[in-house]
Formats: sequence, C-alpha cells, structure tokens
Amino acid sequence: MFSFKVFTKKSAVSIKALADDVLPVKNADALLNPHMNKLYQLKHLVSVTPEDYQHYYMDLIKSVARLFQQLPSPYYEKYPKEGDLLKLTLERMITALKLRRAYMLPAGADTETCYKEQNVWTYAIFTASVLKDVLQVSAYFEVSILDSHRVFNWNVKEQLFLSEGQHYRYTLKTAPVWQPIEHNYLLCESLLPAIGLMWLRQHPQLFEEWLQIINGEVTVTSKLCEIIQNAESYLNQSSLKNNEVESPIILNSLKKDKGQGEMISAKSNKVEAAKTSHESALENSLLQENLQTELEKPVASKPDDKAEAFILWLKNSLANKKLSINEKDALVHLVAEGLLLVFPAIIEIFIADTRKQETVTAEQPSTYLKYFTKSHYFLSKSKKKLLHGYYVGDWHDRNTIEGLLITPAYLFKETALPPLNEQLQSDFNIHD
Repeated sequence: MFSFKVFTKKSAVSIKALADDVLPVKNADALLNPHMNKLYQLKHLVSVTPEDYQHYYMDLIKSVARLFQQLPSPYYEKYPKEGDLLKLTLERMITALKLRRAYMLPAGADTETCYKEQNVWTYAIFTASVLKDVLQVSAYFEVSILDSHRVFNWNVKEQLFLSEGQHYRYTLKTAPVWQPIEHNYLLCESLLPAIGLMWLRQHPQLFEEWLQIINGEVTVTSKLCEIIQNAESYLNQSSLKNNEVESPIILNSLKKDKGQGEMISAKSNKVEAAKTSHESALENSLLQENLQTELEKPVASKPDDKAEAFILWLKNSLANKKLSINEKDALVHLVAEGLLLVFPAIIEIFIADTRKQETVTAEQPSTYLKYFTKSHYFLSKSKKKLLHGYYVGDWHDRNTIEGLLITPAYLFKETALPPLNEQLQSDFNIHD
C-alpha cells in the first residue's frame, strides 16, 4: 500500500547524518500529547462509559496516530507542517461530532428510532472522520524506513505499525497513486476494533454510507457524507494562525447547494480566540440549524409552561404512534401506579423534537426534574423525588429502569387505556 525505498548495506548511512530529514518513530501517547484538548472534548461529546471510550474510541485514535506519525496533510494548504495530518484528522473528528448534534438520524425516522440508534450513528461519524485520510497516505507519500542497527524492507501487511527505535523519512509523490478499494478497506479493518466494525455492519444502510466515505466516494443523499463534508468545509474556512479564528458567527440557516449538502454560512467575522480555539465558535454557532445569532437566546419558560409543553408533546407523540407503549425498549409503559416514562431518554427525545421546532430552550434532562417537581402532572414518591424504580426478571438477577410517573387520565381521556405491562415490578431500592 505504501511505496517504500529499501536501504541496502551499501547505501545505508547513519541516522545522525540524515538528521535533517529523518524522523523518529513515536508511540501513540507522544503523538497525541499535543492534542489532549481534543481528546477531552471527544470524551464529553460521545458520553459513553470509560471502558467503551477506551475500547471503541481511544484504541482507534491511537492506532491512526501510530500510522500517521508526523506526516503533513498532503492536500490541505493550511496543514503543511509535520504532524498536521493527525491534527487535521482530530479537528475534523471534533467538528463532525459537534455538527452531528444538529441532526436527527437516521433521516426520516421517528424519534424513538433516532434515540435507539443515536450511539451507532455517532460512532459511524467518529470512525469515518478519523479513517477518511487513511487512503490519502498511501496515495500521496513515499516513505523510507530505516533504523540504527539493520536495514530491512517494511511490509505493511505483515507489520502495520513501525516500532520505536526505527526512523523514517517521507517524500510527496509527483502525482497520487490510488490503491484498489479493497486494500483500503482491509487497512481500515485492521485499525478498527473488531467489535466496533461488527456494530456498524449490523446497520446495513448506515454501513453502506460509511463505506462510501472510507472509499473516498461522495453521495448526495448520504447524511453521513453531508456531515463529514460540512466539517471539512468549516475547517477549510477557518484560519488557525496566530491564535486567530475566522469562523461563521452568524448562521441564518444550513442551506443546501443544488442537493450537494454544502453548508453556506453568512459573512464570516474575524475574532480573537480567547477562551478556546475555533471549536468554541462552532459550539455556539454551528450546532443549531436556524440560529440567527449566537447572542440571541430564547427566554426561558416558566416551570408550569415546561410541564405543559412536555405533556402536550407526549400526548401528540403517543397519538401519532411516534412513541410505543409496553414494547421492548419502549420509553412508555403502563404500570399499576400510573404511566411510566423512562428517564432521561424520554426527556432527551422531547428536547430534540422541541429544539427543531424552536418552541423551548434546550436544557439538560436533570433541569426538567426541577421544573416538574412543581407540576401537578407528576406523581412523586416523596417531596422533590419524582423518579420511580422498576425492574424486570428475578429480583436477584433483575434489570432495572427508572422514570417519571403520571396519571394516565391526562393522556387517555378519549381513548382506551393500553394493557398493563405486568413484567415491570416496582423496585423500592431505587431513589428511596
């Protein structure tokens, strides 16, 4: 896949004599150390357990870092320095994950499906943005491998990563030489955790869109391609020199140019990067589809208005079959004590729906608990305790859920009540 120059004993020279253009092979920790801020942001953007974060996310990032080493970006003029290929990859990753939060995916699906598949779509965007440039490396660079003790021909199929103690130097090819698509996929397969690849393949439509990005293809109808392209568009517009950022501060809407999914921002303003770099500007201005200005903030509703808006949304969602009742993985269940609403999932879907309609201010699910404590709709276990615990299965080997309880009559005045979910039993050990 890579094009290598093999050093023979006659042509071999000392590493010291080649110090100007020979780079040492570094381990992943050393390569990622300058980018700890990006990794910190990633951890908060994906919101997974520490174990999953390490296995699904960090293992891939470390593998790509070891592969890219200190290569520059071959096709972005703004990333010409040694190590900029890894820098570009991490910045694209963060930008794409931030933009992802403005999308309900898969496109056209009901809110419950979007909630169930949100993690795999986030993972697909993460992996596609990280692996996108793998094929660029083999196409644009010639890499010469040597170390201080011996000369050998590095076979990437036999040894994917270089070892510490080895050295390399690179040159840019006069014209890119593309490898067959299957070679690129095999390399990506070697970099990805096996369980992560299996997870993606369980969703055929998503996996097909993911493969298109990995293979360098652009599809007009692919939301995955749209997000990655939008992320690159913003990176291409942003200047990272001298701690300054050119970023779209005012975004009237996310428009599409002739179906290409290209995001067009309003006039860019040049501002000093004070607290953070260009990511903070994206955080404030790019993640909401109809943001008029980052300084405009909707006035927060009164607590009673929050509860009323939620109940109205819940009633409509049940009537329109957007939310199911009593099914496996459903967020609404009828139990003996009332209608159980699985928390925080039900509030997260409500926030996502109402944010698209711009009817309420986006807040955290925990904030809504404070509003709901003052509402007559919700049944409380005791003062200021709204969450009720339930379990399925044998007590000693039970699966537990927690949620809000409301009186079913508020939602089923004109229709018959659904049957009770007799599999759910009250778990008094939760929040007592």
